[in-house]
Amino acid sequence: MKLTHLEQQLCQQLEQEIKGVRREQIIPHLFTLGLLSYKAIEELAIRRHIESLIGRGLSTGGALIETAQHFCCSYEKARNIYYKPKHNHP
Repeated sequence: MKLTHLEQQLCQQLEQEIKGVRREQIIPHLFTLGLLSYKAIEELAIRRHIESLIGRGLSTGGALIETAQHFCCSYEKARNIYYKPKHNHP
């Protein structure tokens, strides 16, 4: 993937922010700085879980129910996340 000039600059800034931070502390550090979106990560985890279950042969409806139980969320939330259009950039 070719990065734009701005994306390269942003990556360099992130690298500076995590320089000297222990590997296991990088993600908590980025959360503290407000640079990671809890909602976006939650949606990614839910979508991947549904896709994994479907890939193992579960029906879409069954995967949505199982995922809702796994993440302690409503069926509607899991369904809305699964059918929400995917974007490459926020």
